[in-house]
Amino acid sequence: MTKLLLSIIASLSIYSISLAQVIVNYNQKNPYEFKLSTVSEFNLINAGSNMKVNVKVELLQGQKQIYSCNYLNLTCNNGNNSYPSIQPSSESINSSVPGLAANGFLPSGQYELCFTVTDETKQEEFAQNCFDISIKSLSPPFLIYPNDVSTINNLTPTLIWSPPLGSNTNERYKYDLKLVEIQNNQQPIDAINQNYATLKLQDLNSTQLLYPFNAAKLVNGKNYSWQVIAKNNNGYKAETEVWTFSVKLDSLSDAKLVFFENFVIPKNELDGSFINIKNEIRLDLSSFDVSMINYQVLDNNKNIIIDNEENIVKQIGNNKYILELNSTEKLKDKTLYVFRISGRKGIQGYIMFKYYKK
Repeated sequence: MTKLLLSIIASLSIYSISLAQVIVNYNQKNPYEFKLSTVSEFNLINAGSNMKVNVKVELLQGQKQIYSCNYLNLTCNNGNNSYPSIQPSSESINSSVPGLAANGFLPSGQYELCFTVTDETKQEEFAQNCFDISIKSLSPPFLIYPNDVSTINNLTPTLIWSPPLGSNTNERYKYDLKLVEIQNNQQPIDAINQNYATLKLQDLNSTQLLYPFNAAKLVNGKNYSWQVIAKNNNGYKAETEVWTFSVKLDSLSDAKLVFFENFVIPKNELDGSFINIKNEIRLDLSSFDVSMINYQVLDNNKNIIIDNEENIVKQIGNNKYILELNSTEKLKDKTLYVFRISGRKGIQGYIMFKYYKK
């Protein structure tokens, strides 16, 4: 009887050692997002002999199963084993979780991720480890410039904002931007929601916007409100606060003029608006079907002043050119001119500009 009892105790000790033979280790890398495909990034730490194992993964929120999958016939050698690129043999996704089946990203919240390891040969369960998964909500993007309740001396300002706080550096966001004029005694948020947009753009890829050449310029003495909305392919969408700023030019003298220094896309027709330039015009002709630039510069009376002079045209990239006007003596200081380009099939584009010498 004593021998039998000792044998049972010894067997239990061996089984207890077997239970502790493999430990599962898993670390959540990003507190702001969790994708189902990352459950394969677990480690099995084996303190015993080499073996083949099956791993069952369950993702729970309270008592509700969100996701489960099985990895079969994994090699688990003595030491640390990782499986970052394996695919599950089977999986089940709870379709009631918004967006999970479509993009594989969990919404923010608290979850539990459990791993059960089974000896493939004996079909004995000998390890189970669970980990808390906490997914924080991303903070909205944040406006940077123009500062809130500030006054700027620029009719075509560069607008700057930050990406959502906590974003993965590899995450790709698109931004919608809206800027409106504030009417008398109107609240900024009411202006954003009710007024016709001075500037409204969607699906911007950058967190700054050089004021578009073809957009209506801001007006000296007016007040504006603006807002940016960030969004991604994982269902995230958040908006900034509504900020305001005023435009006040210190003087309309030449010293205070705003000079356009970015790439200009010619318009389909002249609308009376013009840009101030010094020395050169930087041209973006991506929307024109041209194999070589065919252009004229006309004065306000439609007289051709410059006609296809190759020595002042410099190509700096695909469909990108610089028109070096400072290399010609044909243009007068502080004078309005029209740049006209001709594309194939009779398509023409125009830029009206006021030229300032060095």
